[in-house]
Amino acid sequence: MSTRRTRIGRTIRSMLCGTALALAGCGPGEHLNDLQPPPGFSPPPVQVPKKLPLRADRLDYGSGFYGMERDLSGSWRWMGARGEVRVGRRMMAAGDNLARPYRLRIVGWYDLDEMKRPPTIRVSIGDRLVGTFTPEGHRFDHAWTVAADLAPKAADLPVVIETDTVVHAAGDSRDLGLAIAMVDWQALPP
Repeated sequence: MSTRRTRIGRTIRSMLCGTALALAGCGPGEHLNDLQPPPGFSPPPVQVPKKLPLRADRLDYGSGFYGMERDLSGSWRWMGARGEVRVGRRMMAAGDNLARPYRLRIVGWYDLDEMKRPPTIRVSIGDRLVGTFTPEGHRFDHAWTVAADLAPKAADLPVVIETDTVVHAAGDSRDLGLAIAMVDWQALPP
């Protein structure tokens, strides 16, 4: 293609674009005032995005847990026979030096297709037992009240979740004990 044809094509395109903009009211001159809001216009209120807690304000899934997995129904982490969750000092009631009870809640499931029987799940903080249970179905949602004398220890010691059964799914070399969807730690009134 010749240089002359290219220049002519550019010139024609520029003229057509300029004409289209002028017809649309976007040309130079008096129409620049159209970019201003009409008199009396008040913009809608700005919604401040909800802040996510800092990393230090969330539970930390530690030893025994695999990486997070997701699908359309949510997220979870598989653990083997034993998994540790760290509460940390920031999760304790901020600025509250009073001993208070907390609610510990664990939500998850086990692989019903692979396990021959429901597992027995044991939860402890340090060397103190919080509770033991056997899920009635393959999904579980279990909560305990952690006594005021034990709760402060969770700032320094891990919450340990243990199961007596692990399986190996086809094509997966990991020890799969429990899929944990949520561990929740909430202060209760003193």
